[in-house]
Amino acid sequence: MTKTERIYCAGPMFNPSEINELATISKHLESVGYATFLPPRDGLEIAELFKEIPKARDIVPEEEQGWAKYYLKSAIFAIDVYNVLERCDGVVLNLNGRVPDEGGIVEATLAFTAGKPVVFYKTDYRTKLFGEDNLMITGLARSVPYVESLNDLGPALELSFDILRRRGGLGGPLPASTKIWADLGRQVFEFLIQLRGSESFKKGKINQIDIIHQIIGILARSNSLESPAIVETAIPDEVIEGLFISGLQASLNKNELRKIGITHILSLGSFLDDPHKGEFNHKSFRILDNKSELLSGILPECIEFIQEGRKNGKVLVHCLSGVSRSAAIVTAYLTKVNGMSVDDSMQFLKTKRKVVNINEGFKEQLRNLV
Repeated sequence: MTKTERIYCAGPMFNPSEINELATISKHLESVGYATFLPPRDGLEIAELFKEIPKARDIVPEEEQGWAKYYLKSAIFAIDVYNVLERCDGVVLNLNGRVPDEGGIVEATLAFTAGKPVVFYKTDYRTKLFGEDNLMITGLARSVPYVESLNDLGPALELSFDILRRRGGLGGPLPASTKIWADLGRQVFEFLIQLRGSESFKKGKINQIDIIHQIIGILARSNSLESPAIVETAIPDEVIEGLFISGLQASLNKNELRKIGITHILSLGSFLDDPHKGEFNHKSFRILDNKSELLSGILPECIEFIQEGRKNGKVLVHCLSGVSRSAAIVTAYLTKVNGMSVDDSMQFLKTKRKVVNINEGFKEQLRNLV
């Protein structure tokens, strides 16, 4: 019989046997009618994503990797918050293991605080305190005792739902600070659903690094997160009169852009939409920070756009972090209008924005093209 509730399956996932046990729990719940959220299947696998970042230094340069990981960790946390608090109706936590899984305890605590059922599954009786689990853990499963068999999970959940409903209902409004994370998680999760339903993904044509860029773009566009690693890019840097350079974060700071007097925005990267919905004259080009990417196809249009923007107002050129792609285009423009060499233009730009570090492939192309 199909039920209306969805259950978040929480627990350790650090080796194949733990992942398989969680999948078994999910499969059993689905066999008795519940929908489930299974993190390895439906969420983001942080270990796999983190493996990709160091292998792709041409695309995610070393100086960007710290805050790239910060955004990815934030995305994974947000997905879990959204699924526990808004998308799922209860949590089953696998307590097997020498000590309970920390992430699973966080998810169970979120559900407890939101007035949702928490059911423990435990067949391993190694415990920490005199043969008992810590009472701050056992207190999270308020309505039923431990479940020792898969067959008892369904009845335990039904009893928990029934008790909580009779006590005044499930869930409730979220505090504003928590809702920020739930909203972020919804955006990332909906992106994942759309991505996994696409033909490109099914045919294995989606680049993992491009997925990472898209996720980073979603969180950066939210203007809800701050990190010491990106403070330097939060406000555009002025290069010459009427021309500014920045990373993505600053390009989304509408109040600051208005204050500066920006009228034109040139975007370089995977984030091709116009976040300001036509308020600024916006042009974008899809280009990765990869030394094999060709600049020749976009340079003329970029230089023309900057020139037009400076005649009629002020221009912001940005990429993800304002380090390589945007710096290459601004260098090309400076070389053309100031009559300096490419290397002199790069050095000048670095005095205006210290984090500039154009990849070697772009540098060589600029020396041959400009």
